[in-house]
Amino acid sequence: MGWDDIEVTSDLSAALREELGRTNGGKVIDLEVTEGDDGYAAVAYAAIEAKGPAGRKVEAVVCLIDFEPDSGGRTYMLKQMSEAEGPCACDCPERILDLLTSTDSDDAADWRARCRRAAAMPSANGLMN
Repeated sequence: MGWDDIEVTSDLSAALREELGRTNGGKVIDLEVTEGDDGYAAVAYAAIEAKGPAGRKVEAVVCLIDFEPDSGGRTYMLKQMSEAEGPCACDCPERILDLLTSTDSDDAADWRARCRRAAAMPSANGLMN
C-alpha cells in the first residue's frame, strides 16, 4: 500500500481511529501512537476487530506517519501495513499484542515475536533485524 494523506482538525488519535477502521473494514479496539524512528514523525499500532462468517478476528495494523510539508501541521501522510506484511517497526505495546487473535500467517507470527522481544528489552528502539 502506498502513502495516503489525511487532514487532522483536532486530535490525531481520533483521526487515525476513523481512518484505520474505514480502510481496514473493522473497528479499532486499541491504538498507540509512538515517536517515530528513521525519519518518521510517529508510528501507530492498532488492533482492528472484524466480524465475519468465520467469526471474530483481531489483527494488527502498523501505520507510519509523517507530516505533509507546508500544511501548517494539519495534514499527515500515512503508510499502512498489516502485520502479515512483516513491518520493520516493532514497538507494538504488549497490551495490543494481547488483543490479537491467532494467525495462520508466518510473517504476522514473526512480527508478533519481534515485538515481544523488543518489549522485553528496555533499551530497544523497536527496529530489529
